[in-house]
Amino acid sequence: MVEINTVDAFQGREANIVIFSAVRAGGVGGGIGFLSDIRRMNVALTRAKHFLFVIARCDSITVNPYWQDLVKHARETKAVVKVPLRNGNRAKPAFGELEEWQLDTAAPSVQS
Repeated sequence: MVEINTVDAFQGREANIVIFSAVRAGGVGGGIGFLSDIRRMNVALTRAKHFLFVIARCDSITVNPYWQDLVKHARETKAVVKVPLRNGNRAKPAFGELEEWQLDTAAPSVQS
């Protein structure tokens, strides 16, 4: 069974696999909205029993120090996969072939 819901709906519950989408984060200048709430981050990242997948644009979420720490840790443990965009069109992205995906071990940019 697949359940799709908000972070708040998973408060106090768990799932075997969680896919958390943070792709609507505004990033530099615009902040990251609800993602900056540490309580929601805690709920989002602690609901998975076995596997947690976070889908995000690292440059956008690392404007927040907590997300920056998470991305840094994920890169150090080789848990970030960089997925190339073929056409760069945000309205209708086309992702590269699976063979083009690569581990991203680059240091996160430091925001001042």
